[in-house]
Amino acid sequence: MTGLPGKISAASTSNGGRASTHYRHRFLPERRGRGLGEALLRDLMDEAAAAGKDVSIHVEKLNPAMRLYRRLGFAIEEDKGVYDLMRWTQTVTA
Repeated sequence: MTGLPGKISAASTSNGGRASTHYRHRFLPERRGRGLGEALLRDLMDEAAAAGKDVSIHVEKLNPAMRLYRRLGFAIEEDKGVYDLMRWTQTVTA
């Protein structure tokens, strides 16, 4: 099988001196379940931790990837109707 595993898009914004980057990703059905999404998220979480930032995501409530997000430590912060706002915050160990 050749070609890209799916689609990733990004946009950066600045709001009152607070910069954020927005990513949207999805994988083709035949490329799911191979750890690609987890690898991308772990890299993003590592970068966020190094910068002292949290990572937040909007997830459809019935999205099967919700299991992955919970396993990686994301927690639901706010119910947005069809979506849940989830946030990962670096835990500091002593």
